Amino acid sequence: MAASWPTFVASFADWLRTLTHAAVDFVYPPTCPFCGREAQQSRRSETFDLELCLPCRDQIAPQLVHVCYRCGAPVGPHLDTTGGCVHCHRDRFHFDCVFCLGVYDDALKTACLRAKKSDGQPLASAVAGLLWERQQHSLEAAQIDLVVAVPRHWTRRLWMEPNAAETLAEALARRLQVEFGMHILAKVCRTPPQSKLRPYRRRSNLRRAFRVRQPDALKGATVLLVDDILTTGTTANEISRALRKSGADRVIVAVPARGIGR
Repeated sequence: MAASWPTFVASFADWLRTLTHAAVDFVYPPTCPFCGREAQQSRRSETFDLELCLPCRDQIAPQLVHVCYRCGAPVGPHLDTTGGCVHCHRDRFHFDCVFCLGVYDDALKTACLRAKKSDGQPLASAVAGLLWERQQHSLEAAQIDLVVAVPRHWTRRLWMEPNAAETLAEALARRLQVEFGMHILAKVCRTPPQSKLRPYRRRSNLRRAFRVRQPDALKGATVLLVDDILTTGTTANEISRALRKSGADRVIVAVPARGIGR
């Protein structure tokens, strides 16, 4: 009898979760957060996040067959990219590798821009769900201990729209079932947006701009650093340097979009 009790509890929890989802879907029918259409393929995940419909998944992020292990850029077949590719082989990164959905262009670019808006959190969560779906095996194999997001300077948090990186990070942390360290990182210098600077100025723009508030949480940890877009890798690299200096053993980067040639 005692041995069957955990099984009963697990079965009851599954039944209750299914019933709750059905009730929520009946009152608020799920719609795709990208196209807005109510469709059979648009449903809520176990975390109650909306998911993208099948056509939007294929439109936003067609399956990438070959990507650079180091920076996430698409590459040709049969290339060993553990040492980098044409886009990153000259760069010295403090992170180990990058997982992404695709190139920052077309529908994926539109999704990333809309996810930054005040009403973009459901879309950001759905994009995180798609990233998880495509990279689940690799992310689980990495044995992540902690998830952090690229932070904003406190002055920007007062008036800017929600931080898409935090929404993405929180959604991935839920799926990995690890802590989302929202307050571990801080941006201590207010800097011009990286997107408005030429590539050669981006490196110096963020120098010493980030600080680790809780270094004890990083000792020997494998950290997943989440942002919405990676272009030159300067932001991720500068934060990874600070994380490694504070004791992190490894830093892995996850982004929906990889910007190429910008």
